[in-house]
Amino acid sequence: MPEGIEILEVASLPPDAKSLTKQLMRADYEIELMGFKPEKRKFLKPELDKFNAKDEIFIEKRNKKGKTVQKSIRDSFDSLRLKEDPEHFILETGVLVKDNSLIKPDLIVGAFMKEAGFYLDPATLRVTRKRLVLDREEEK
Repeated sequence: MPEGIEILEVASLPPDAKSLTKQLMRADYEIELMGFKPEKRKFLKPELDKFNAKDEIFIEKRNKKGKTVQKSIRDSFDSLRLKEDPEHFILETGVLVKDNSLIKPDLIVGAFMKEAGFYLDPATLRVTRKRLVLDREEEK
């Protein structure tokens, strides 16, 4: 096991169970904005509230044909929250499985920062997956 990985629980699945990938319901992430000072909280908190209240949030994405299209991502994640950390600027969110896939958390943060009027260099993000949530109904 890589250093820092801790096994919390182990369970066996019946041979006829869906694969773990198909049981995945959500993934929880922390996204640290390395270039942001914690003092920026007071400016971004109201913008975060407005962002989370939106019914539609769009990103630009290339489709399989290479054409840039607008895609709505609002139903692909929980609210984006500011983690209480006096020394770092960290956002948290839960990404929901939609059409058998998860949207990348950096796309969510990028959409937020764009709407808030801040430039975001993707290289300054440190994304950490904190938890995977499986469909517990499969176990029955």
